[in-house]
Amino acid sequence: VGNYRAKRKEALEQLAHRVADRVADTGATHKFEPMPAMERKILHNALAHRLDVETYSEGKEPRRYLAVKKL
Repeated sequence: VGNYRAKRKEALEQLAHRVADRVADTGATHKFEPMPAMERKILHNALAHRLDVETYSEGKEPRRYLAVKKL
């Protein structure tokens, strides 16, 4: 409805890049709030090509979250 998934994907990708830029600048690891696997995958994929940060998931469902750290 209302192209929700496409808009949500775009918003998550923009968020991922903002966070990755901040992590690359400060060196501080960023931990997102727990989120569904589909949203974590969008964030992982959005940052997969970056060579300055890495992403990984931690925690147990349903409290699994994504973290971004500087390489």
